[in-house]
Amino acid sequence: MTAQFYDNPLTISYGGVLNWDDGDEATAIQRPLNKKFARIEEIHVMVTEAFDATTTAAFLRIGTASDNDKFAELSMGTAADTDGYGTNDDTDAIKAAGKFIDLDRDGDSGASLDQLEVNFVESTGGVPSGIGWFTICISWF
Repeated sequence: MTAQFYDNPLTISYGGVLNWDDGDEATAIQRPLNKKFARIEEIHVMVTEAFDATTTAAFLRIGTASDNDKFAELSMGTAADTDGYGTNDDTDAIKAAGKFIDLDRDGDSGASLDQLEVNFVESTGGVPSGIGWFTICISWF
C-alpha cells in the first residue's frame, strides 16, 4: 500500500524572538520547492514580557501581501510574562482558509503564492509591550 499524498507532509516550525513594542514588523515564510498546498498547524508564543491591550491587542498575522490575516490572526490579548500563549488560548486564530491553502491559487486575486506573509502588529493605548519567542508550524504537501 502506497502512502497517500496527505499522509506524508513536510512539517516545518519557523520562529524567532520579537519585541512587539518596537512597532509593526513583517517577514515571510517561503514556499518549499515542489509543494502545492499548506496547512497552518500551530502558532505559539513563549511570553517573556507581558502584553498590554489597553485599546487594541497585539497580533501575529499570516496572510498575503494585500490580506495580511487571510490565513491566521493570533490575538495576544493580555498574555502574562512567562506564559505560553497560542491557538489553545485564541481558538479562532487559524482561520478556515489557513487549514488548507492551495498555493497555486489562494494568493491575491487568485494568483499563486511563493511565500506566506507574516505580520506582527503592536498593541495600542497604554504602554505598548510584549516580547516573546514565536513559533509557526506549517505542514507542506
